[in-house]
Amino acid sequence: MLRIEAFGGYGEIGRNMTILSFNGVKIALDCGMHIDRLLETNCNMDCFSQQELEYLGIIPPISKVSNLQAALATHAHLDHIGAMRFLNCDIFVPCYTSLFLKRSMKVNSAPIGKKISISDDVEVEFIPIAHSTPQTRVIAVYTPKGTIVYASDFKLDDSQEKIDYGKLEKLGADVLIVESLRVHEDGKTPEEASVKPMLEDIIAELENKGLIIFTTFSAHIARITTAIELAKEIDRQIFVMGRSLVDHVICAEKLGMLRRKYKLFSRRNGIKQALDEVFENGHETFLIVTGNQGEPGSVLRRIVEQNRLCSEDTVIFSCNVIPNEINIRNRQEVESMLKKQGTNIIKDVHVSGHARRQDHANLLQIIDPETVIPCHGDAMRFKAYKELCKELGYEIRILENGQSLVLK
Repeated sequence: MLRIEAFGGYGEIGRNMTILSFNGVKIALDCGMHIDRLLETNCNMDCFSQQELEYLGIIPPISKVSNLQAALATHAHLDHIGAMRFLNCDIFVPCYTSLFLKRSMKVNSAPIGKKISISDDVEVEFIPIAHSTPQTRVIAVYTPKGTIVYASDFKLDDSQEKIDYGKLEKLGADVLIVESLRVHEDGKTPEEASVKPMLEDIIAELENKGLIIFTTFSAHIARITTAIELAKEIDRQIFVMGRSLVDHVICAEKLGMLRRKYKLFSRRNGIKQALDEVFENGHETFLIVTGNQGEPGSVLRRIVEQNRLCSEDTVIFSCNVIPNEINIRNRQEVESMLKKQGTNIIKDVHVSGHARRQDHANLLQIIDPETVIPCHGDAMRFKAYKELCKELGYEIRILENGQSLVLK
C-alpha cells in the first residue's frame, strides 16, 4: 500500500513536510521550518537542539520518522528546506537549491527530464514550475500503486519559467498534493514581468534625487535582477547588503543568472564602512538591502535606526507584509521611523509567487488528478480549496498534521 502522511504544513502555514511510504520505502517531500514561530523566540535556529525545535513547533516532528530513504525539496525557501539539515538520508533538490544548501550539508542536484531511482519500485522526477525563487519544481513520485504529484509552491507564469504543460498533462496523477496559500483569492496571479514597468517608472523619477534603498525577499532573484538593471540605467553605483541577500546572489551568479555589476557586503563591519562612505560622500548610490519585513538586525533596520536618511531619500518595499503580528509590528516600526525622518516610502511594488484561485483551477484541469490534498494552508484556505474542487468535480481529502491517507 501507499501511505501519505501529513507531518507539517497541514492546517498551518509553514514547516512543510509530507512523508510517502511504499513497501518499506519512505520519502520526505520538503522539510521546512515555521519562520513565524522562530521569530517569536527572538533567537536563531542554532540556539536550540532538534528536540527543542520540534517541541516549539518550529520544525516538523522529524524524530518520529524512521528509516527515511530520501528527501526531496521543491525550492529554496526556508519554510520548505529550513529543517533538512536534521535529516539523515539522500537529499535531492533543484540545482539552485543545492548551491544554497551545500554550504552546510551534502545534497544532490536533481536533473530535469530524467527520473531518479529511489528503490526498485519508486522513481521520482523534478518538473519546472514558476514561483518567486529560481528553479522551483513540481515533484512526481512514481510507484506501482499510483503516482503522487507534489506542487508546493507554484504559480503559472511563463514570463518567469518555461513550464512544460504537456509533461504535466501526461503525469497520470492519482493524487495531487498542492499548496493553498492564495487559493481563496479570486482571479489569476499577475506575471512577474508586470513588476518591471512599475519599478521602471518609479526609479526613473528618482534619477536625480537622493539615496535609493530597495528591499525585497532575499531569494527573489528575478526581482533583484530587475532592480539591478534599472539602477544601472540611471547610472547608480549598486551595493547589495545583508548576509541572506548576498548568499542568494552568489548562488545566482554561479548559475549565470546574474553578472557582477555591483558590490557585495555581507559582514557587519563591511556594511558599516560602506554605509559611512555613502552618507559622507553623497547619495548617488542604489542600495539593495535586507529588511523587507522590518526585521531587527537587518540592514534596512540599522540604517533607519541610525537616523541618517532625509527627505531626498527613498525606500522602495518591493514585497508584501507577511501577515503575522511580528512582521506587521516590525514594518510599522520601520515605516514610522522613516516618516519621522521625512523619507519617501514606496510600498507594495510586488506580485505574489503563489497561485490564486484561477491558477489552481487551471492546474487541476492540466494534471487532472483522481484526488486532491491541499497543503501549506490553514482551515480557511482548505475550505476554499474544497469549494473549488466541488465546483470542478474533483475529489478532495483534507488532512491535518498527524493524519494520513492510504491508497490500497
